[in-house]
Amino acid sequence: MAKTKILLYDSIADGHHLDYLFYLIHQASQRPNIELVVVCSAKLEKNLQNFSFQATDSKAIVFDFIPESKIQQFHHKHIFFRSIAESNFAVEIGRKHQVDHLFFPYFDYFQRGALLGKNPQAKVSGILFRGNVENKGYAFVKKMVLQSVLSKHFFDKLYVLTEDFMENVKKTTHSNKIVYLPDPIYQFNDLEMSKKALVKKLSINPQKTVFLNFGYLDQRKGIIEFLEACQQLEPCDQEKIHLILAGNIDPNLLPKVNDLLKNLPAISTSKLFSYHLPEEAQCLFEITNWTLVLYPKFLGSSSVLIRSAMANKPVLGGNIGTIGHQINQNKLGISINPENRSAIALALKDILDGKTKVQAQGLADFSEKHSIQNFGKILFDLS
Repeated sequence: MAKTKILLYDSIADGHHLDYLFYLIHQASQRPNIELVVVCSAKLEKNLQNFSFQATDSKAIVFDFIPESKIQQFHHKHIFFRSIAESNFAVEIGRKHQVDHLFFPYFDYFQRGALLGKNPQAKVSGILFRGNVENKGYAFVKKMVLQSVLSKHFFDKLYVLTEDFMENVKKTTHSNKIVYLPDPIYQFNDLEMSKKALVKKLSINPQKTVFLNFGYLDQRKGIIEFLEACQQLEPCDQEKIHLILAGNIDPNLLPKVNDLLKNLPAISTSKLFSYHLPEEAQCLFEITNWTLVLYPKFLGSSSVLIRSAMANKPVLGGNIGTIGHQINQNKLGISINPENRSAIALALKDILDGKTKVQAQGLADFSEKHSIQNFGKILFDLS
């Protein structure tokens, strides 16, 4: 069987970038027809330990680490010039390794580079994260750049993480180079002991309904809207709530959150204001009853929806943008106006009174679609 040699390029090795580098390396390592050259920060090797994954054990994976001084040089440039500079650098490294394919896990940063930078000898593909944007002028420019990139002879596939944006782009470009790639989440096995220990550590009363707000906790997450909605509930209903806030919190948001919580003494709260490793994050979702994805004024998607479905937990989320579309289309829970405190309070009341029915099949189907195995199949077996 002929092998395909792929160069995987990303100069960032944490957050979503780390996740996707791991997903790609993990799935490529399981396919005998794939050779992978990973061009990234040396930090990646240590960060991959978060997933208990030894990528260096595979003979089919070669690491070509970018010097940290060069990464800093790239990252200090304006995004327009950075895109071109990093794209050109990836093209040069691709020629050195004589790869068949250049792959950018975070293609958002490299569209201008693909358009205005050096033409590669290899084919180019990438994953587009942020499809929807609020600013109409910027959205138009972004669409024009994408159209031009897709017309390049070397460009092979643009993998898009949201179905609705994919359909919109297809209507304007009539391109068969756009492929829907369901956002994946890696699942650990045998976490029962860890979950029991976490419930004990957080002193969660089993009679309470647990709500989780997960990720980087900033204005985008709808924490303020949720807490202000809770103020409209009767104290007897507030007492039924245990709120977990899990993730680093915006320092500007913290005083407001603390002030609101002081005025909601009946609600028990776990403030876990730090980064959570993948295994710990999975435990948090699995001990939860409902996940919060209100996200007011945000039109994009969120991996929180997937994490929640994989834990078989419904969401209370906003009804706008991609999040609203995914909740309704896939029957993942309740979607409401994320800025309407009264609507949020009414939904909470129904949940606390047990009046809300959960569509278990919708959660199971969404979870399967977003498995890491399906991710690997689309990228490496169907192209």
